[in-house]
Amino acid sequence: MNENLIEIKPSSCLRINLMYAGIRNMFRRAFYKELGLDKCYAHRDMLPYLDRLQKLLSAENLILEIRDCYRPLKVQALMWEYLPDDRYLAPPSRGSKHNKGTAVDCTLLDAAGKELEFPTEVDGYREDLIDDFLGGNMAPVLQHLAKAAHGYTAPGQETAAANRRRLKTLMEQAGFVSLEEEWWHYELPNAGNYPLITELPR
Repeated sequence: MNENLIEIKPSSCLRINLMYAGIRNMFRRAFYKELGLDKCYAHRDMLPYLDRLQKLLSAENLILEIRDCYRPLKVQALMWEYLPDDRYLAPPSRGSKHNKGTAVDCTLLDAAGKELEFPTEVDGYREDLIDDFLGGNMAPVLQHLAKAAHGYTAPGQETAAANRRRLKTLMEQAGFVSLEEEWWHYELPNAGNYPLITELPR
């Protein structure tokens, strides 16, 4: 295993629930399970950021649930077979920040473990859009994904927008950097400068 990859373990305010370990994702495919990957890994440089974050979460009686972290390049290539369009997915030749272990996709839970309301689900998952997504009909998918942006506002979305701001504040206080188009995506500063990690964790 690459010496820069470390396992991110759950704690009282950190939960791991990898969406690509099961089929509840836009690809309807358990990519990680197919590779025998059942743990969350990230670049070791993320550890101090997560340590700071857990202190902030504990003070607010909240739990961060990580839905994706290090993503093997092999999975990126499999995703690319479904959707070979770099408007929506980083090509495996370039790789994404997930392939470098420098990004996480996450959401917030209350102290009882119930997910807070957000404008969309993590990764824009919506069961009724999957057939369109996999069939290449991106119009309804893109319309839905517009709600994932940090700047999205709409009547009746006040609570979801407040939770989005709450997550962003916590993550940025810990030192993470947000991605404007995806409320769930946070990464290390200079995340793109890290090399791709091509070795599968074992």
